[in-house]
Amino acid sequence: MSTDADYTSFLEKANQSTSSNPTSSSGGANTNADTHSWPDPLPSNKSISPLSIPPHLTSIRGVYYTSEIDDEFTPVSFQLQNGDAEGFDGVRSAFSKGGNENVDVQEMQVEEFDARGNYREIVEAVKKGGDGEGNGKGKGEVRVYRIGSEGSAARVWYFVLAVDEQQRVSGFRVRAVES
Repeated sequence: MSTDADYTSFLEKANQSTSSNPTSSSGGANTNADTHSWPDPLPSNKSISPLSIPPHLTSIRGVYYTSEIDDEFTPVSFQLQNGDAEGFDGVRSAFSKGGNENVDVQEMQVEEFDARGNYREIVEAVKKGGDGEGNGKGKGEVRVYRIGSEGSAARVWYFVLAVDEQQRVSGFRVRAVES
């Protein structure tokens, strides 16, 4: 029979990441998902410019989206550069024109995304990033985008986002595997 130390050593080895870099491409979440098969849905074209993450988002840690991989929510922040498309129309346009013609962008209601209230902390933090009261440009609102590729309906990204008056978008993103 093995000792407690042997068993502890076994558990520690089993819980280590299989990659050489323990930080995934999703911005800090440590998951067992293959990051090479998870293309980043944020466009690499000039429709957005990365921004520093606001403090009210960086303070949120350890909140996981429950799916087949239980990935941690990671903060995102970027400036829209779409020219004529503003607010959430600009966000949708940026995702749609992100360089991947097979991307499937679906907008969801917060209630549909978080029907059980498990992610209320995430939604409330994102609300702080929007300002104003719904003036038709997405201000003061939180929206959820489900982004997948047509070739892999099971692997998706969720973005929980708000847009402020200067077209700065902030919120969280998380990967999910849905069966």
